[in-house]
Amino acid sequence: MATRTGFRVGVSDVVLAARPTVDALTRGNYLGAVASGVDSFWVPDHLNQLFPRSLWQPKYCGATKLVPTIDASLEPWTMLGNIAARNRVGRLRLGVAVTDTGRRNPAVTAQAAATLHLLTRGRAILGIGPGEREGNEPYGVDWSKPVGRFEEGMATIRALWDSGGELVNRDSPYFPLRNALFALP
Repeated sequence: MATRTGFRVGVSDVVLAARPTVDALTRGNYLGAVASGVDSFWVPDHLNQLFPRSLWQPKYCGATKLVPTIDASLEPWTMLGNIAARNRVGRLRLGVAVTDTGRRNPAVTAQAAATLHLLTRGRAILGIGPGEREGNEPYGVDWSKPVGRFEEGMATIRALWDSGGELVNRDSPYFPLRNALFALP
């Protein structure tokens, strides 16, 4: 629902493994978003959190009772599928903010987004970007060409979505920038 001013408003969750059930915090936040009348519900795509681990202790942060480990991030596409399946109220648009093209295979990302789009009858939103050094280098992901990886990832996703189910490879006509963009060493 768009507001009178034309703005759309979304709510973002943290998708951390919580207590008493793994998805309790996210499900509660989704229902709160529905009750608030927002347009969309977003989850991040992180392997680790930016909150300092040294401060994630009961004496500094009360949230440790609900979320004992700050880096217990849940996989966002799976969590959105869970939200879509278990919460039949509100029918908010569902998005990932932001899927990282450096860590994620673009074909798998295209498939996950298309699957969620079909299962939710068009409510999926693909939030996508190059990621950040802090979420890549600790896991052995090369961070030397983040913009090039992003461009390649987007071209792959678009080619797969535009192919109509035909086989896609770098030589197929569905790759619009295949010669100009992908001169990787």
